[in-house]
Amino acid sequence: MPVAHWVLSWKDGEQPTPEKVDFAVEYFLLLMEWKEHQAFYAVHKNTENLHVHILVNRVNPDTLKVHRPNRGFDIDRAHLAIAKLERIQGWASEENSTYEPSLSGNFLTLSKRDYPKLCPVAETLENATGEKSAQRIARDCGLNIIKEATSWRDLHEGLAAVGLRFEKKGSGALVWVGDVAVKASSVDRAFSMPRLVKRLGEFEDGDSPSERTTFKPEPVTEAEVMFKDEWHEYQQEKAAEKKKRSLILKQKKDELQRWEDERKARKHGAYRKLSRYGLPIMNIGRHFLKEQQAQEKRNFRLALESQGRPCIETQSFRSWLARNGSRKSILWRQRKMLIPGLHIEKFTFSGTSDFRPYYEGYLQKAQKKLGEHSDGSRIDAEIALRMRLDGYDINTSINTILAESEWAKLRTTREERLEYASRIARVSFGTVGDVTIAKQKAEEERRKRSISRSKESEGYALSPRMR
Repeated sequence: MPVAHWVLSWKDGEQPTPEKVDFAVEYFLLLMEWKEHQAFYAVHKNTENLHVHILVNRVNPDTLKVHRPNRGFDIDRAHLAIAKLERIQGWASEENSTYEPSLSGNFLTLSKRDYPKLCPVAETLENATGEKSAQRIARDCGLNIIKEATSWRDLHEGLAAVGLRFEKKGSGALVWVGDVAVKASSVDRAFSMPRLVKRLGEFEDGDSPSERTTFKPEPVTEAEVMFKDEWHEYQQEKAAEKKKRSLILKQKKDELQRWEDERKARKHGAYRKLSRYGLPIMNIGRHFLKEQQAQEKRNFRLALESQGRPCIETQSFRSWLARNGSRKSILWRQRKMLIPGLHIEKFTFSGTSDFRPYYEGYLQKAQKKLGEHSDGSRIDAEIALRMRLDGYDINTSINTILAESEWAKLRTTREERLEYASRIARVSFGTVGDVTIAKQKAEEERRKRSISRSKESEGYALSPRMR
């Protein structure tokens, strides 16, 4: 594939100007060493997060050779580009970033994790369904067993006890989770075959169980407790749809086999009739009969495929939640921010008076909290959030941003300014705002309890001396 496709996505409430989008794309291509390559990009606002698609021709126009950024480790280089863009343009940084700045301003690689990150396929599966991937199951169930094994026999028996299998594959190793194979080195970097051989000696096969263990779907984290009932209902529908799909596929296979048997019978009957006219006519008839039956087979396959194609099996849990309202769907998207016991409440709004005289004070507080170099859309989102906490409604927030925000005035037309203000207000007054406020309140409560305990301990320490 000569064309690479990248997506830069901004967080909820962040809205870059066209100039910032241009700079972000140009800077990204510069750090990826694609500055001289053909590229095309387009901004989309059709989702909650404004994002830009970048298509770049990896073939150098002068040398006609494919350029591989960072000697093929292009994702690592992209992480560095994102970290630098966040610092330069004032965006909120990603959680668990690969790179973070040092005190001197240089970007440093974060300390390596004890185990590798999930592969893209596993991460996509977990984000879509909320259930543990095979890689995570292998890590949860097999990590300590492989790490503590003193011989190949211990390793095989320990994994078999939890339903896993270990197998050598070429120069590497696989851990089987049911019917899914996971690279042993993706469970832990110390589990590559050369390292295991060095620790346990020459590889020895284990006794494979006659039946493979079937793992029931499990939620990834405790945050899914909020969606417990819906998640189990989704799993039931998904299992029922999978069974239905298997039945339909079997029926289609039987129908196709029946059609093949009929086709062969028709072919042999046609050959017997053509044989009476001699070999030249028979060969002509064979050719046209072959073409005719090939077209009939294509039409029959298309007719089979058009019959009841199940969709629940591949439908994401978030899309399934959206069928019964968007709130649960948005909460699911924000689930990494949720903690057990977090109370998310709805607010009533009574303040509809003119807010503009107070805007300057709120602006200074937001800049102090986020930093003066933060992007204006982040500051406006923080102001809208504080307005919501103080009881003002969404319309007052939109009108205030339109009238007072210098970043809203950077938009050239009134339609663009209105879209900017409305998008910010929708985030702050919507479900995302609910989660943000709930987290802030929970953190404030924890901080107050911590200060209270600290004062109590100081009081107990001082009381003997005071007496």
